[in-house]
Amino acid sequence: MLKINFFHLTFKTIKTKKLKIAATLLFFSLLSSSSIAQNNFNNGNNQYSKIGGIWFLLTQNGNPVFEVEPTVITVKFDNGVSDQQKNNIYSSTNVTVLRTNSLGYIDLEIQNPE
Repeated sequence: MLKINFFHLTFKTIKTKKLKIAATLLFFSLLSSSSIAQNNFNNGNNQYSKIGGIWFLLTQNGNPVFEVEPTVITVKFDNGVSDQQKNNIYSSTNVTVLRTNSLGYIDLEIQNPE
């Protein structure tokens, strides 16, 4: 019987050495594939990768386009949302308006979740 805890591998009664080796290889291959998955992320048509501890948006070929700023989000309110409603949202969510553009997109700085 093979018992696997998250980061701890315990063999209870494995009869053959080959089975122990196969189970160990399987465990380490699953562990390495899960760490690779944590460094890549797909969101719709966008692919992101963590390179050197920093997230980047990638091109179709996998080349970094630009660095993703984890404390800045870009929003665009629906037509009809008043300035007072926007200000209420800003104050209730504790965000800071960094910049706006002529197309109506607004960059907001959010609290760092770390």
